[in-house]
Amino acid sequence: MGQRLVALAQADPELTVVFEVDQGSDPLSDGEGIDVVIDFSVLGALEANAALCAERGWGYVAGTTGLEDQHHAALDAAATKTAVLWAPNFSVGINTLLALVGQAAKMLGSDFDLEVVEAHHRMKVDSPSGTARGLGAVLAAARGWDYSEAVAHRPEGQIGKRPDQEIGMSVVRGGSVVGEHTVLYLGPDEQVSIGHRATNRDIFARGALRAAKWLHGQAPGRYAMADVLAL
Repeated sequence: MGQRLVALAQADPELTVVFEVDQGSDPLSDGEGIDVVIDFSVLGALEANAALCAERGWGYVAGTTGLEDQHHAALDAAATKTAVLWAPNFSVGINTLLALVGQAAKMLGSDFDLEVVEAHHRMKVDSPSGTARGLGAVLAAARGWDYSEAVAHRPEGQIGKRPDQEIGMSVVRGGSVVGEHTVLYLGPDEQVSIGHRATNRDIFARGALRAAKWLHGQAPGRYAMADVLAL
């Protein structure tokens, strides 16, 4: 992702790459010329990176996934001093999907059971994906449920019949799958599915660069791709 971000940014006449950071390289120093930092590094670096951007007044675009409560708290703290945008997925298509799935859940009603199925390459370290969590959160909000109580990662064995308030979450890992996400609405005698398939990682880099352009000049605060895309 870092390599594609740099390559696509260098090809964009509206952008200038002024500093690149990778594992083992020197950290950001004086930051001369930096307006926005795009961070697709590891989860363990997010809190320090967010704090540094807040201290320097740089916009912060983060695409690291697997966030827990303390990471969101770090983003919220940074957002009091600078513009912060975190997204589990920067694809324009995925963010359109996120905008649609809640509407469909409301329109179809409680007779339809909800399932999220996601597939990624064998090297992905977090499960479920940040995007799958995001889809689950949207579905839970649409039904008025608590995400942590509704989402089910089913164990083996005699688990009993499906509860009324449940969002199933299924994870597939293997090969070189870039990313696939499908939401299933399973009703009596009919089913609806809405999904997205990524075929090239450039879609994530292009979305992050679009977010960085939009974030530049924004007031301090916490933003999302829905703001960038006016969804």
